[in-house]
Amino acid sequence: MRSENALPSLDFDFPFMEMIAEMEPERRKDAMERLKMRIPKVAETLEKLLEKNNSSPESKGFFIGSTPTIADFFSVNFIDVVETYIQPGLLNDFTVLQAHARRIRDLPGIKEFIETHADLADFGKITS
Repeated sequence: MRSENALPSLDFDFPFMEMIAEMEPERRKDAMERLKMRIPKVAETLEKLLEKNNSSPESKGFFIGSTPTIADFFSVNFIDVVETYIQPGLLNDFTVLQAHARRIRDLPGIKEFIETHADLADFGKITS
């Protein structure tokens, strides 16, 4: 399976851009709450995909095949955005997804990049 085909069934119709663009605080708060309600469903779907795709011995813990793809990095970014900008702890119950993110962050080259470019991760928090 190709990486661009790994995640098509996910519902990414988040009100995220609406929330960012919305300047009225009450509407921003409402959009944030809608977003928080939808995130666990996406995380659940990602976990199911990970479990399904890792049922074969050659998968080695990735979404597709034996090497990381854009799908693996997307899932790490998804967690980071949720934890940093939406609600810390919202994804704590998704242990398969969290373990996968740790595994990706610990890959050679990735770990060093993260350690030396921590400043790139903070480009401004979204306020509710």
